[in-house]
Amino acid sequence: MDNSLYLIAAALDFSTQEQQRIANNLANTETAGFKEVLSAMENMPASLQENGGQGIPRACQATVFTQGQLEKTGEMLDVALLGDGFVAVEKNGERRYWRSGHLHVDENGYLATSQGFLVQGEDGPLQLDPARVHLLQIGRYGELALGNQVAGHLKLVRFGSPQKLVSEEGSYRNPTAMQEENSTCEVAQGCVEKSTVQAMQAMSDMIANMRYLETMQKITRVLDEGWQNLLSV
Repeated sequence: MDNSLYLIAAALDFSTQEQQRIANNLANTETAGFKEVLSAMENMPASLQENGGQGIPRACQATVFTQGQLEKTGEMLDVALLGDGFVAVEKNGERRYWRSGHLHVDENGYLATSQGFLVQGEDGPLQLDPARVHLLQIGRYGELALGNQVAGHLKLVRFGSPQKLVSEEGSYRNPTAMQEENSTCEVAQGCVEKSTVQAMQAMSDMIANMRYLETMQKITRVLDEGWQNLLSV
């Protein structure tokens, strides 16, 4: 079959994935700690080409973990990280990784994210005295205190390849089971880390991609008409 059809199919698939990626980025322009997802085209692995593949490029996506701008809120339970790292959190036995946002103390006294994930300390979930939460102080390296009383330490971790993490529900999943490493990132209380998505740029990218998709669809129709005419001869 004409290789151009494979190329156009790959281009249409890439453009469709681009719309989804850009739409997701736009939906998270105000999500604290969100990192922009970028994409690129890569060649099909040589092993597939040797087994009859056409050497068609395919899309790949990766999260870019650049530092977001910190915004002071003055809220005691707003937390942001500076540097390479995450706060370990859990819900229903599932481990996730969190960068920034608003915390609260649940009905059992556990420190939790807005999505209900329990914030982890060095020895498990952090539980605080609800009557003394107003005294909470979070130190530069994640140490917690209620007045003069030590209340634990945030479990701060990092990964060698954080771009493999997947954003979901205000935190990140680790689908490839990468090994956690201790992080030396810093903690900022009373701040949130703003999303790294630039809304205007993302909107411009979406418009450009829609035009590209329309062009590919027109080319597909032209090729289809050409094939129909050839078959009718």
